[in-house]
Amino acid sequence: MEDDYEAFAAQARYLGHHDAIKPVLTVFENLAFWAGLYGVAESKVAAAVEKALAAFALSALRDIPGIMLSAGQKRRANLARLLVAPAGVWLLDEPTTALDKASVAVFEGVIAAHRAAGGMVVLSTHTDIVVADSTELFMTQFAADPAHAARQVHFAADLFDDQDTAR
Repeated sequence: MEDDYEAFAAQARYLGHHDAIKPVLTVFENLAFWAGLYGVAESKVAAAVEKALAAFALSALRDIPGIMLSAGQKRRANLARLLVAPAGVWLLDEPTTALDKASVAVFEGVIAAHRAAGGMVVLSTHTDIVVADSTELFMTQFAADPAHAARQVHFAADLFDDQDTAR
């Protein structure tokens, strides 16, 4: 990755915990925007978007502006970005936030298909996701010592107190 960041970036997709859905664009237009940004040929954008809409049960919402979507619909539209321009590595932060059980099941199927095609998924979640043959890393063993965290907060408060008295 250090040697060729652009090549790595072209093969990776990151979806954060905030949905990147522009409120004034329709669901179709949002996905078409991302397809274009990721370099999908203009002649293939519509088909790629329609396929992604169908995969996440969004076809009926294709002409609805982003501002009108529920939180779950926004999340599904955001996840559909993964399908408009395929990449080998998906880095996902809380991808199941606001999804109902049926949508989580759809997402599990999308992950399974991606992995079956040779893709890799790295995700953080508080939701139980069923992914066959996956490796789970539970971060609780890496949590900060509560006493240490309290000292850090106290230290930060001392810094602010010093700044206030220096004025």
